[in-house]
Amino acid sequence: MEYGSRKVTLLGGLASTRRIRMLLASTAVATSLATLATGIPASAQSVSISGDVDPTPAASPNWNVGGQLFVGKSGTGTLDIEAGGTVASTFGFVGRDPGSIGTATVTGTGSTWTNSGELTVGLFGNGTLNVEDGGKVTDFNGYIGYHSGSTGTVTVTGAGSTWTNSGWLFIG
Repeated sequence: MEYGSRKVTLLGGLASTRRIRMLLASTAVATSLATLATGIPASAQSVSISGDVDPTPAASPNWNVGGQLFVGKSGTGTLDIEAGGTVASTFGFVGRDPGSIGTATVTGTGSTWTNSGELTVGLFGNGTLNVEDGGKVTDFNGYIGYHSGSTGTVTVTGAGSTWTNSGWLFIG
């Protein structure tokens, strides 16, 4: 992990990183602030979640946001979940504000992004969600291109890849 940089990478191991709150976006003055389990602030525009952080089979996700997760809130942000990495949030937004660009990619068997509420790809900004090669994304309601002027793109490709909406899916 590089503190003060624009990238945070969480890889396998026993590091306790489950209590992270983060906005993935840049602003004119500073990038978003991530408070890690250690309490050390780190700036980030890009986050990669890879592999198991806790080897216990019933362990909670590698990264449990416990609220809203913004990927590209007022700038450009990326979220990569790969190699069995897991993320859980209540609400997910990819490309939230006007002019923002957000890209979330969930790739590989065992890689998941679970939203207990809604997942919006392109709320006011430009959002892209890629679910690839066995990755899985779940939510209650899904939205693609929510407001006028926004752009939302979702691509699900590869064997075993799924985006599951247990409620509704709204396009445009």
